[in-house]
Amino acid sequence: MHPEKADKERPFFQALKDKHAKCGQPFTIGEKLVLPAIKEVISTVMERDPTHVLKSLPLSNDTVARRINEMGADTEEQLCVILQDSYFSIQLDETTTSDNNALLMSTIGPPTVSEALTDDRLLIYIDHLRMVKADMEIRFKDLLDLDVPIWVVQPFQADVVNKCEPAIQEHLIDIQCDDEAQATFLTSDWGSMWVKYAELYPALWEKIKLLLLSFPTTYLVEQGFSQVLHMQSKYRNRLDLMDSGALRLKLTSLQSAVKKLTEKHQVQGSH
Repeated sequence: MHPEKADKERPFFQALKDKHAKCGQPFTIGEKLVLPAIKEVISTVMERDPTHVLKSLPLSNDTVARRINEMGADTEEQLCVILQDSYFSIQLDETTTSDNNALLMSTIGPPTVSEALTDDRLLIYIDHLRMVKADMEIRFKDLLDLDVPIWVVQPFQADVVNKCEPAIQEHLIDIQCDDEAQATFLTSDWGSMWVKYAELYPALWEKIKLLLLSFPTTYLVEQGFSQVLHMQSKYRNRLDLMDSGALRLKLTSLQSAVKKLTEKHQVQGSH
């Protein structure tokens, strides 16, 4: 109706989409909130009968659940395609023990330790610390055995001629003379610098990329646990996150091919 206002309004509605698109609300929110709001707008503002419009909007719990599962499956297909041509690592879960009492020693005050520390408790703490140490040695063995060349973490201080293999010496000299790369290294970490200049120095990147995969982050795992607790609330305790695409959509940065998915469905007619 007002195309001249489209550019001004677009950022507002985009912000609303970014805020509410992945809010993790129950699937029934469409029936309980969206449909009543549409009904009120059509009947009050437009002064029309909203029945025909409301019947054409498939927002029931089951319908929304099916659409979410389809979107989740679509993002999973996209991810599989990406992984087929990408390097990635599989990280084990973080160190856990059956009893976290040993970790309490770092959080309780010394007035408490002197009163509560008995020989029996001390032996328990020692056993737990030994378990944690043994567990960490097993889980991080690959990292402890990993040989990271000095030029990877200190590319501008490395002795190229005496400490680096001949095949990459010329490339290292080039990057040591690159003022922009050096500025990037000083303002960020070495991993970020190599990722940024991967295409410019492919011979060096070929040796570095597998090393970077040895240091994955647990952020997404932690976020996943947080979202599970949020989504499995008392109002949604029957939601099966293993079969539902809700959790995948909540965590992924990939965008579902909505247009492709909608072409598979016919518009719901009124009855």
